[in-house]
Amino acid sequence: MRLKEVDFPQRLLDAQGSNSLVVFAGAGVSMSPPSNFPGFEGLAQNITAGVLERESAEEPMERFLGRAEAQGVRVHEVARDILSDPSSEPNLLHYELLKLFPNSAKVRLVTTNFDAHFSTATENMFESEVAHYYAPALPVGDRFDGVVYLHGSVKKEPERIVLTDSDFGRAYLTEGWARRFLQAMFAKYTVLFVGYSHEDAVMNYLARGLPPDTQGLRFALVDSEQDPERWKFRGITPVTYPLREGAGEHSALGEAITAWVTRTRMGTLDHERQIQELVASAPPLDPEMADYIAVALKDPVKVRFFVRHAKSPEWLRWADDQQAFDELFQQVRAVDYIAREMAYWFASNFVVEYPEEALALVQRHGQRLNPTLWYAIAQKLASADPRPEPQVLARWVTFLLSSPPLDDPEGS
Repeated sequence: MRLKEVDFPQRLLDAQGSNSLVVFAGAGVSMSPPSNFPGFEGLAQNITAGVLERESAEEPMERFLGRAEAQGVRVHEVARDILSDPSSEPNLLHYELLKLFPNSAKVRLVTTNFDAHFSTATENMFESEVAHYYAPALPVGDRFDGVVYLHGSVKKEPERIVLTDSDFGRAYLTEGWARRFLQAMFAKYTVLFVGYSHEDAVMNYLARGLPPDTQGLRFALVDSEQDPERWKFRGITPVTYPLREGAGEHSALGEAITAWVTRTRMGTLDHERQIQELVASAPPLDPEMADYIAVALKDPVKVRFFVRHAKSPEWLRWADDQQAFDELFQQVRAVDYIAREMAYWFASNFVVEYPEEALALVQRHGQRLNPTLWYAIAQKLASADPRPEPQVLARWVTFLLSSPPLDDPEGS
């Protein structure tokens, strides 16, 4: 499904709808105004400004900070001070990511950020309190809700913040509390990373907590310049958004999340009204609306609205382009609810009223009908009032007799 230029995989949307989604937020979330915080590399440079230089561009930032701490720089306290700037506030993305959850009890968000913007956002958004957890005192990864500060927070003791190579070693290796939490979380939930690049130091350590047996359950919203193969190598499916010109180069990300939130908060009547309005005219040229209808064809509730209101042959051709009829041209004993709806929509609206278009569709699919479609067509021909034109009836009867169903449509 595409929302505001982003193709969200259906499996990700389904996870959000079934409350099995975890949002995993990185430094990129807190970089846009009015938050204006640096990423991990920028934070490290600010902490060590005028004190120490990196050995090379390849030196990992956590090792660089470890060397700075060894030379007397109070890296944790300085980081806390930088990320406690009172002029910094939660931005649109903080709020929109939280809106993916229907209420305070359903929030399930993990962040490696140290700033308190998600805490502030939950306080501003929800009347009921949202649970918060701060490293190293983490919940059980496969049964938690709330906001988890995986690497510590400016609201707690600064020495708990995971910054240096020693800190990461304790969190993921020797003490392993972050690794244990992640392993349990990844084994159960679908995870969406937001605000990371594949080069982030955090991702190198997170990869150690990714179990290999849940491929396809991890996604990352990434800009179009990132190498998708790097993400796939980590077992994460990249979901790409386009970069734009100027200061708002990542604005498509926020717009996509906003559109996703709007769509998921629509009620049943809202969906029917929107579908009715869209199918009243020719198939939409706007990619977002086209994708909305395409997804509706895969939803047992929304497909009813489509077949109830779409009556023109343009929509018949459009639905065929979406492969909505493919199951109806396979010789299987039974088909699912959506395929049955499409079969009777086809028969009720096009077999008699638009026979040329209907027969052309059948011919494109090799003229081998599933029993459900065969019986739907036969029922329409038998009950049509007024009776079909003789030449139309003759063509359909000839076709049906030449390809009788192999079995009862319901498998009885």
